[in-house]
Amino acid sequence: MHTGQSSRWLHPTEVESQDDFGALAGPLGVAIWAGELLTAALPTASGLSLALLAALLVAALAVGHRLERRHLNALGRHRQRGTLHRRETWGVLSWAVLWAYLLLAVAHARAWHWLEGWSDRSLLLVLIPGLYYLCQGLRLGVRRWTILGIVLAALAALLPTIPLFRHQPHLAAGFLAGGALSLSGYSGQREFLRQR
Repeated sequence: MHTGQSSRWLHPTEVESQDDFGALAGPLGVAIWAGELLTAALPTASGLSLALLAALLVAALAVGHRLERRHLNALGRHRQRGTLHRRETWGVLSWAVLWAYLLLAVAHARAWHWLEGWSDRSLLLVLIPGLYYLCQGLRLGVRRWTILGIVLAALAALLPTIPLFRHQPHLAAGFLAGGALSLSGYSGQREFLRQR
């Protein structure tokens, strides 16, 4: 097969090897849940809660990376690079961040941010992983990621429109987005155990 064609159409084993088996989604879900819970508990200390959220996200990525390495070693894929060491990961993440901010800019242009309880931060915490996992799921053929991306994108649309969510955006984002990521991580762990 021609080299250009092989890079365009990944072999199923190559696609399968890209799956981190929930190693990153699970810890990220816990970090978002804890970070948004802290933000709701400390409404006047936004700088502190933002710093704590950033620290939780970094810690989640570190834990997820170590867990992914263990999964790869257990499956005999010692030489395979982890998700955080792949250029494609950061390219797709940059794309997700760009589109999330563009969607947020459209919302601001339409003055939706004046709605009571609007939270840019909560929306970004749902939109960025949602767009990332949707893109990666479609690109690599990981159905679990595609479903997660669709669920998070739908949550991002629902957060500002449902009054119950809008009045407690941090709690809603924490429980719903954090829960969806954690559930996807659990599903990935089950897939890992099945393959092992």
